[in-house]
Amino acid sequence: MDQAKLFDTNGQFRRDLTISEVEIPQSLRLIIGRRLAHLSAQTTEVLGPAAVIGRSFGFELLEAATPIDAESLLDSVEEAERAGIILASTQQGETRFQFAHELVRKR
Repeated sequence: MDQAKLFDTNGQFRRDLTISEVEIPQSLRLIIGRRLAHLSAQTTEVLGPAAVIGRSFGFELLEAATPIDAESLLDSVEEAERAGIILASTQQGETRFQFAHELVRKR
């Protein structure tokens, strides 16, 4: 990647940098593609609304954004977590999920 794209004229990291400005190595694209290809159709479908919500999302909001019942939705979230697509964390007593990489979310 061209390091000059990462920093502004003052040498500070650019906070306005978008994914479209960054060249993604083909090897990273292949790894992400393979992980996504192994997911069930339902899990792939669930990741769409999750991506629209944002990089981080809660289960309740995802449940409200999908027509899938809670049990099946939980199965899909767990599958995506096992595949390394999303990561779980607890923030202020609430479980939150976050995409492991912004490129996954953009796919």
